[in-house]
Amino acid sequence: MGERLVVRSELVAPGHVPDSCGAVGATRRYLPAVRAEGGSEHWALVAAKQFGDAATVLGATVADYERVAGIHHPDTLGAREELAAAHHAAGQFADAARLYRRTLADREHAQGAHHPDTIATRQKLADTYLAGGHGARYMDSRRFAEAGVRVLYQAYSHPVYAQQHGDFVPFLSSLDLLLMHGDASLAILRRGDAWTEEP
Repeated sequence: MGERLVVRSELVAPGHVPDSCGAVGATRRYLPAVRAEGGSEHWALVAAKQFGDAATVLGATVADYERVAGIHHPDTLGAREELAAAHHAAGQFADAARLYRRTLADREHAQGAHHPDTIATRQKLADTYLAGGHGARYMDSRRFAEAGVRVLYQAYSHPVYAQQHGDFVPFLSSLDLLLMHGDASLAILRRGDAWTEEP
């Protein structure tokens, strides 16, 4: 008979199989919050800022999946990505990035570079945020810097293109550009695209 995989993130009620890593004991204290939210206890632990306990639960789950299902199984990859997200929520950005990179490599190997899950994982490793031109008015750039994320602000300069009547008038309806230049419209708009680190 094959080995039974016990998902530690579900071991929260009395009577379940004992958890050799102590994750159940660590999370049982938070059962009321888990039941109230109807979600997984590791996210209740994150919400309660019990990051060490959340990492214990998720780390044990990842280890179980890797042992029983293999490192490229979708459930293993999903569990490792949740562990990365918990590290991120704790402000442990280097640990989160390391786990996301490993998960990305394994997803590319197992699922291919263009699989939706692979693309979603790749997006979590983005290191640059593109903000609108007035983003600095409402963004807390310090938090981006602390997370190791570079912020670029849009500095769009409207390109001049041929219009039907008179001198060029910028920022008209997109219909003006489409009706005058058809399929070339997007390339024309992109000529004005520019980004700067200073808002």
